[in-house]
Amino acid sequence: MKRLVVVAALVGVTGCVTGSAVYRKPKEVPLGMLIGGTVADFVVTSLLVSGVTDYTVGASLATGAGVMGADVAVGCIFFNACSSLRP
Repeated sequence: MKRLVVVAALVGVTGCVTGSAVYRKPKEVPLGMLIGGTVADFVVTSLLVSGVTDYTVGASLATGAGVMGADVAVGCIFFNACSSLRP
């Protein structure tokens, strides 16, 4: 149960791509912000997981990749944040 709370808190804190799409209009999310949000998701989540839990480096990176993937998917599918990737 404790890990579920930590993961839920991490998703809420590090939703950079979804947050940028909600803050700005989806058509106005530039490619640089999309890339920066994706990198920030991965780095912040990996660092928080390694500091809060006793995960190994590989587990922390895998958790960061999972949360990053979930945030990018939610931001791109539901909030149209990836519109800058279209020609």
